[in-house]
Order: sequence, then C-alpha cells, then structure tokens
Amino acid sequence: MRNKRSWTAVIAAGMLLLSLCACDSGNGKTTTEKSVSPSETSVSSEAPVNDALTVDSALKEGQTVMFGRYEQDGNLENGAEPIEWRVLSVKDDRAMLIAEKILDCKPFHETGWVSVDWETCTLRTWLNEDFCQAAFSEEEQVKLLDTSHDGSTDKVFLLSYKQAKSLFASKAKRKGFPTAYALQQGLLENENGTGMWWIASYNHHPYRVDYISRGGGINEYGARAHDNWVGVRPAVRVKWKVSD
Repeated sequence: MRNKRSWTAVIAAGMLLLSLCACDSGNGKTTTEKSVSPSETSVSSEAPVNDALTVDSALKEGQTVMFGRYEQDGNLENGAEPIEWRVLSVKDDRAMLIAEKILDCKPFHETGWVSVDWETCTLRTWLNEDFCQAAFSEEEQVKLLDTSHDGSTDKVFLLSYKQAKSLFASKAKRKGFPTAYALQQGLLENENGTGMWWIASYNHHPYRVDYISRGGGINEYGARAHDNWVGVRPAVRVKWKVSD
C-alpha cells in the first residue's frame, strides 16, 4: 500500500514538473512557441538588396531596394512603411526604379471629359508635390534626378508606353499587386490579387489614358482619365552611388 502511494506521488510530481516547464512565466505560452512578426511570415524569394540608396550600393536590374516611406498596410496609426522599388535599368551611377507595388489609387486627371496629357494632368502634380513630400525625406529627395518626360521635367513620373513595353521581360513581370492602402482608396483587384495601374500614354483618345491590365498587358483603349479605380506605381530616376 505504501509502495502504491509512493508511485502515485512520483507520478504527480512528474506531471507538475512537466506543467511548469511547458509554461512561460504563467502566460500560457510554451517555451518552444515563438512570436512571429508579419515580415517573417511573408519572406520574398527576391529580398531587397539594400535598406537605402547608399554610397556603397551595388544595384542590378531586376533587384529591389528600399527607399522612402509611404502608407501601405492601411493602418494610419502605425505610420508609413518603407517603399520597395524594382530596379528597371542601370547606367553608370544612375538607375530607374518603379514601385514594386501599386501604392495608391488616383484618377489620371480629376476633372472629367476634358482633353488632358501628362504635362497638364493632376496626377503629375500630385506625384511631384504631395507624394514626393510624403514619401521622401530632404536627404532622399537630393538623390532624385530631374527626368524629361513627355514635354515636362519631373522628379516622380509614370512610365511611358514605350518604357512599360520594353523594361519588363513579360506580362507576368508587369503585373501590379496593390497594397492594402491602395485597395482602401478604391483600387479594383481581381481574384488573383492584381490591379490595374496607369501609364503616361494618351495617344488614342483625348479623354482616355492607357493602363496596365490586371493580367499585365497594356490596354491601349485605356480608361477615362477621371476614373478613380486605377492604381499608381510611381517611377523615379536616382543617383544611387556617389562618383569618386
């Protein structure tokens, strides 16, 4: 009888020890449980090569770089998130970048049924004023190069038809995936999670503007310039390395 009680006590003590080891300071988490951040749950196979455009950057076409900040997760309370850019071309110490994701949703021109081009559209003004100020610090803005584009000179611009056609290897590479914030602003996406985004082409009709379709093709019939369901993928040229 005494032996039976002894074994019962041993078993009870063992169960108590296991229970204590499984808990972490009484909060119910096991010692093997790990807190995972959102970034750890969605690691890209093509991780950004730089945290910023620095003197010792070594950019190559097709790689990505973090530069500037803009609202993306749709939570305004936690501040803006770093912007990831795709390197489209590199020449000497200069590179052309396009936002990896559709960052916002804006009409090409806010006033409907008027003849408009890139030089006179409201989206150009927004990109070079509101967006530029919101996305880049003063130090970062110094790295932005003036770019001649369809009769205007800009720091931030949209790709032309020719650039959109030549700088991507395929339709798949041209597909745009929106941020949560862009969706909140009215961007339409399809079941595969892609959205449409403007390019600076308006040669087919004075009231319509070309865009990249959700499948990555160039829609030459375009959307009405004042349509508010097409996204924005800003492009910039930067001096990414200081010459010796």
